Amino acid sequence: MNKNADRYLIELGEIVYRHDMQNVVGITMAHRHFKIKEGEQLVEEIKQYSSEIKPLTNVSDDGVIPFTWKLSRGKNGDLLWFPLEFVQVDTVSEDSINNELILRDSYDFLNEFSNTLVELGMEDVFGLCIVHREFNVLQNEILVETLEEKSRTLFFNVKSKSELTDTTLIPTFWCFDKKGNMLEAEAWKHCIGH
Repeated sequence: MNKNADRYLIELGEIVYRHDMQNVVGITMAHRHFKIKEGEQLVEEIKQYSSEIKPLTNVSDDGVIPFTWKLSRGKNGDLLWFPLEFVQVDTVSEDSINNELILRDSYDFLNEFSNTLVELGMEDVFGLCIVHREFNVLQNEILVETLEEKSRTLFFNVKSKSELTDTTLIPTFWCFDKKGNMLEAEAWKHCIGH
């Protein structure tokens, strides 16, 4: 990641906070585990204590909502938020579904965030992700993303930090909170380095 990425993350988080979007979206680090074939979509199924994302075909638009986006330029040069990952609607709460609707209608936030992302040169590093996983993660725990390469499936599980002492973890999703006058970026999801 860019050496200024931590500073840029806080700057982008200030935009999230200024628009009162901290309970709606977080910032995700753009990363790829495997190639998506023509006609496939990455779809997440959330379970009680875990979730999994895998490529599916013939996905009904009524059955999923996008939850992760990357900023890209369209054919005419306009900036567009391109959905990368989707979640099954019947596995998320009404609040999570509303977060996607709120984000979609937050034009001022999206414009400011997009323009700042481009100004910082971070449009290939950071994206947006709605807050949609409602796992109870305790202070001594962490949400970890792992890959099963053969099935091209990503698994998200809450793990005890003590289980992961010899594991390289890469933060990939940040939420924001104000502690007094200071904005803090909390790495809420980590990917096991490979």
